[in-house]
Amino acid sequence: MFNYRQPIVCILAHVDHGKTTLLDYIRHSSIAKKEAGGITQHIGASEIKRQALLRLCSKYIKNIDFSGVLFIDTPGHEAFSYLRQKGGALADISILLIDITEGIKPQTIECIEILKNNKTPFCIAANKIDKIPGWVSLKNACFEDAFKAQEKNVKNDFEIKLYKLIGDLTQYGFNADLYSRITSFENTICTIPISAKTGEGVSDLISIVVGLSQKYLKKNLETNKTKSRGEGVIIEAKETKGVGRTIDVILYNGIVSKKDIIIAGTKDEPIVSKVKTIIKEQLGEKQNIYCNYAEAASGIKISAANVDQLCVGFPVVFIKNKSNLENEIQLIKSKIINELSIKQDDNGVIVKADTIGSIQALCGILKNKNIKIKSADIGFVKKQDILLCEATEDKYKVIFAYNVDVDEDIKILSKQKKIQIFKEKIIYNLIKKYDDYIDDLKKQQKENLEKQIIFPFKIKLLDGCIFRKNHPFIGGFEILCGVAKNNAQLMDENGRNAGRIEQIQINGKTRSTAQTEEKVAISSNHFNFEKNIKEKQVFYSFLNNKNIELLKEKIMQESDYLSKDEKQALEEIEEIKNKSS
Repeated sequence: MFNYRQPIVCILAHVDHGKTTLLDYIRHSSIAKKEAGGITQHIGASEIKRQALLRLCSKYIKNIDFSGVLFIDTPGHEAFSYLRQKGGALADISILLIDITEGIKPQTIECIEILKNNKTPFCIAANKIDKIPGWVSLKNACFEDAFKAQEKNVKNDFEIKLYKLIGDLTQYGFNADLYSRITSFENTICTIPISAKTGEGVSDLISIVVGLSQKYLKKNLETNKTKSRGEGVIIEAKETKGVGRTIDVILYNGIVSKKDIIIAGTKDEPIVSKVKTIIKEQLGEKQNIYCNYAEAASGIKISAANVDQLCVGFPVVFIKNKSNLENEIQLIKSKIINELSIKQDDNGVIVKADTIGSIQALCGILKNKNIKIKSADIGFVKKQDILLCEATEDKYKVIFAYNVDVDEDIKILSKQKKIQIFKEKIIYNLIKKYDDYIDDLKKQQKENLEKQIIFPFKIKLLDGCIFRKNHPFIGGFEILCGVAKNNAQLMDENGRNAGRIEQIQINGKTRSTAQTEEKVAISSNHFNFEKNIKEKQVFYSFLNNKNIELLKEKIMQESDYLSKDEKQALEEIEEIKNKSS
């Protein structure tokens, strides 16, 4: 028996940076091929035993003081920030995986923030060195041997990419360097170049993780074998062939034994049951291992009665007797209230999903994007959801259907009521669909508003660009900001009426509009050169007071409704009108 529990290692990464491929290499499985869209949707756990670790790390490490390492394979896209934060909070040490050919991405930044917030020690795996042009792969080699085998120009390219990545990390307050050049691991973050595909550098990475855990984390890993309580989180609930309904649990503290009492959270009251069987999946094999007990940290499958209602993300506690049962039930209930409470608004979108974990992930993203939520629940999209969505603003006439079916009659009803239903198995795609919908909605609303009001724009007559002095006047203008339009009424810097734009041309072709920074020919019957117009003179679109108030109201509702330059032009127009009135 070991005196230290297994370290929990969390792998964090931007989507497609190779997170699941790395874990596949370590555990010799093919999870990456089974996941929808190639993105891991729920937290998964893989236990790598001591002997396997010793084989992987044999060049650097001769002894390991714990029975193995538990890898949590967290989702890689920003859409799964809630699940990733749960993984980050559980982790003793993390691996931040970054594609060396792409560098830091938005999701990488989010991962960095999670690590900062949780104060989790981590190292960096600079993945996909095999994608560097000219790189000759040495399968399963340590990085040092692989690097020596490369041509000089390839080595130079690698160094440029590596130190650009290391330099970029300094922007986030981290001092990082290549692991072999570090003298103080307490002050510098290890960067280990790897290829998850060919295995190059993976032995170096695992050796660093194990070595850092043994040197710096032993106090956190100390365990009391006589402890009579186990704590975990449910990562999956499903039917298991030959066993029945089971829950997959990350046991992060204590011990669980057969016949222990289970207290598990649900949407309603906690469920109390007894552990029937404890199962571990054997690495690389379909055959399961049945255990009498399991120690933290480990990923286990448990069968028990009355677990049909249990869902992903709920806390679970294991105790030996009923003496403290009521207290444990109250602790679980308060934990669920704190963790799963979702603020709901009178005006907002509807969220339907397959699990509480999915709801949490999606609602967390919507909250970060300041999208209000009217209702969030597990289950299929129903008629009541359509009706509930009907009495909301257009931007909230949306139902997110994540991993749930939508019946044909519901689709028909939603079209009749003009309700958008976005059905996807990947949260990233749901968010993208919503963003596209909002963009289209804003465009349509602006087009409709343009039929009623004039938008602010500002133009300047260019020096030496008078093509005709009058009847009509034709001159070259630059659009300083906004969109100039045919028939738009103009005013000068003093608020005087300057007539209308009769026609706009670019390179001899007539246009109905001209955009910011474009230089165009504009004709007007009202202009008369030297009489009421001069070179370099500036003109504005003429806006009446009602027009100005409508625009200001739209800006209050949507801060990005007008561009920064358009807002400036609107302020100038209002100031000119106030002075001239």
